[in-house]
Amino acid sequence: MNVLCQGAPFCTAHMLLDLYEGRHDIRLIGIDEEAQCRFDPLRDTMNDIVERLGPTWRPDLFLCWTPEIYPPPLRIEDSPIPTVAMVSDWHIYYPVLAKNLARFDVVLCDKAGVKVLENAWVAPQHLFPLYSQVSTLHKPHAVPRDLDVVYAGSLNAATHHRRAQYLERLARLAGRYNIEIVSGVMGDDYARLLSRAKTVFNCTLRGELNLRVFETLACGAVPFVEEENLEVRDWFQDAVEVVLYNWENLEHRLEQVLKRPDEATAIAARAQNRAAGFAGENRLDALIEWAAEQHSGGRPFRQFPPDERTYQDLLLFGLSRWPVYAPLGELLVLRLTKTLPKDPRVW
Repeated sequence: MNVLCQGAPFCTAHMLLDLYEGRHDIRLIGIDEEAQCRFDPLRDTMNDIVERLGPTWRPDLFLCWTPEIYPPPLRIEDSPIPTVAMVSDWHIYYPVLAKNLARFDVVLCDKAGVKVLENAWVAPQHLFPLYSQVSTLHKPHAVPRDLDVVYAGSLNAATHHRRAQYLERLARLAGRYNIEIVSGVMGDDYARLLSRAKTVFNCTLRGELNLRVFETLACGAVPFVEEENLEVRDWFQDAVEVVLYNWENLEHRLEQVLKRPDEATAIAARAQNRAAGFAGENRLDALIEWAAEQHSGGRPFRQFPPDERTYQDLLLFGLSRWPVYAPLGELLVLRLTKTLPKDPRVW
C-alpha cells in the first residue's frame, strides 16, 4: 500500500520512518521542509494533495499522528482515501478533539481515552500502545550503570500532582540510594542518562504505556510503572520485564530490586529483549494492515451545521500552535462573529 504519514510516528520523530523496512511505501506529509510531500496548510485539501500525487503515486491510506498537534490538511473529512487519527494528549486537547475527530474514518488512542473521547460522533479504539523508542537513539550506551533510580521528565506538579508526591518520596531516599531527578534532558544526553540507570521511575499521566516505558526497555534499565496503569498488564508481567509499584509499597519494591542486583539485571535483560518488538518501525505494518480492514465511522463531521463546522475549524486549525495558521484563525474568527454573534464560544 501507498501510505501518507503526517506527524511524528508513534509520537517519536520523523527519523523512525527512515528505519522502516516493511511491506508498504510510506511517505511523510507535512508543512515543513522535512516532509517528502509538502502541502500549503492554508489552501490545500486532501483532494488537492491526492490529485497532485495521483499520476505517479496514488496514496491508499492517510495516517495522522496527533492531529491535536499536527493539524491534517483542510477538509480532511472529504478525503478520497481512508483516514486514521492517532490521538495522544487528549487530557490537554479534549475541546479540540471532541468533535474534530469525527472528520476521520478511524480513531485510535490509549485505553483510558476510549471512554473519554467516545461520543455520538466518535467511536475511538485502542489497538496497542501508540508510543515507541527511537531504536538508533535509545539503546545501551557505554557508560557505567551508576545511578540507582532515575526520573527524567516534567516536574510540573500542576499537571500531575500524584507524580510530584512520588518524586518527593524518591528525593527523600537520596541518602540511601544514588537518585537522579531531572527535567529537560533530551536526545543523546537522555539516552545516556537512562543507560546509567538501574531503575527508571515512571508515573504516567493517563494510565498509558508512554514513551518512557519503551525508552527504558531499549536502554537496558528496569522500568518502574504504577500498579494501576491500565495497559501495562496487557503487555508485561510484574517482576519479569517490569516492576509495578503502588502508594504503599514504592520504597519496598525499590529495595527489593536494588538489593538483588542479579534479579534486577535479569529483569532488565528480559525487558530489553522485548524492545525490538515495540519499536515503531516494526509495528507500522501491523497498524497499516489493521487500518486497511476497518470500516469507516462515516465521518459524521460532514453532518454538522455549517457554523459548527467553522467553529471546529477554528479549534483545529486557527488556534494551532503553528504560526502559519494564524491568518486562517483570524479569518475564521471574523466569520464566526458575524454568523454567531450571540454564541459565547466566539466571544
